[in-house]
Amino acid sequence: MFHKKGFRKLKQGVESWNQWRKKNYLEILDLDKVNLSGSKLIGIDFRGVTLKGSNLVKTNFSGANLDGVDLSYANLTRANLTGASLIGANLTGASLVEANYRNADLIGAKLSRADLTDSNLRVVNLNGADLADVNFSQANLNGAEFVGANLVRANLYLADLSNANLTDANLTAARLEKTNLNRATLDGAVLSEANLARSEGSFSSFVQADLQGADLQQSKLRQANLTSANLTYAYLTESDLSKADLSKADLSKADLSKADLSEANLTGAQFLETITTKVNFQGSVAKDGVLEKFEQYQQKNIQNRTKNQIYQAKNPLEKFPKQQDRFLNSRNFDQMVSQIDTNVDLFFNSEVNWLIFLLTLQNLQKHYETDKIFIKDIKDLEADNLLISLSIPSQLDLESFTNAFWKRYKSKLKSKKRITTKPHDLGFQYLAKQSKYRNDNAQAINN
Repeated sequence: MFHKKGFRKLKQGVESWNQWRKKNYLEILDLDKVNLSGSKLIGIDFRGVTLKGSNLVKTNFSGANLDGVDLSYANLTRANLTGASLIGANLTGASLVEANYRNADLIGAKLSRADLTDSNLRVVNLNGADLADVNFSQANLNGAEFVGANLVRANLYLADLSNANLTDANLTAARLEKTNLNRATLDGAVLSEANLARSEGSFSSFVQADLQGADLQQSKLRQANLTSANLTYAYLTESDLSKADLSKADLSKADLSKADLSEANLTGAQFLETITTKVNFQGSVAKDGVLEKFEQYQQKNIQNRTKNQIYQAKNPLEKFPKQQDRFLNSRNFDQMVSQIDTNVDLFFNSEVNWLIFLLTLQNLQKHYETDKIFIKDIKDLEADNLLISLSIPSQLDLESFTNAFWKRYKSKLKSKKRITTKPHDLGFQYLAKQSKYRNDNAQAINN
């Protein structure tokens, strides 16, 4: 029930209110839906007061004590909360558009679904705060503290987070497009599936941050510290990572197309199946040889995985044939791997006729006038099914290529004519005789 006596005391001024509250500090005062728009409540002690759904537009709360106050769904548009203490306050669903929170303390505050568009939260303390789904678009958060804060799905579009501390914050699926993160600290933060496209993050720190699947296209992370960061499946196309520290970072299956990694530190970084089309690696440093042997690393990784799965299957077999460098007619394997473009997945629910399979690949290479069609991976599936992934140039139409493969492969299988053409692979005989996928290939070749 609305506390009429308390409201009358409030009308007598801040000094009278504060003195009265000292004598009645244990009493919970209900001032829900009160209209205090434009009031000057500088330094007021509102602890133990509920202001749920109240009209507080342009109210001056500078230096006020609002610890634990229920301000849920209140309208604080253009309110002045400079230096106010809102520790543990409930601001769920509140409207805080263009509010001034400079130097305010919101440790442990609940702001989920609140609207803080264009607000001034400079140097504000939001450590541990619940900020899920909050709208911070275009807000000034320069130097703000967000340590351990929950910012899941928060909207930080065009916000200024320069010099902010977001250590261990949860920014899963948050929107940070065009956000200013220059010199911000995000060590240990979770940014999986977050959108940081075209954001500015020069000299920022993402040590051990989780950026799996994050969108960092055209972002500027010059001289950023991404040591041991998880960037698997991240989109970093056309991003500026020049002079960045990516030591021990995991960039597996990330897209680095046209990214600038000049003079970056890539010591110990992982690049498994990373897309590196037109990446600038000039002057990069990799003390353990990751960069110097980058093309070789990719080649051996994919090539050996293909060989191991075909030749060895579940149990190790004898050594590879001496002619393994000509395996699958891949004399330009380095070039082919460095230009991985599009994947084609082929599912086989029965034994693969490897002779016909390789002849089909050679036929397609000739048909499309390219040698950039090759096996990228082979996986055993349940019920003796097999998945063979091919890499093809991006300019080829995926559907038409797949149809062309199956048409040729099935046609050769049904053909009653004797196959006399052999694939240009001296190690194929070993595959046919020793692989667990053997069928009539060995007889076809030996004859």
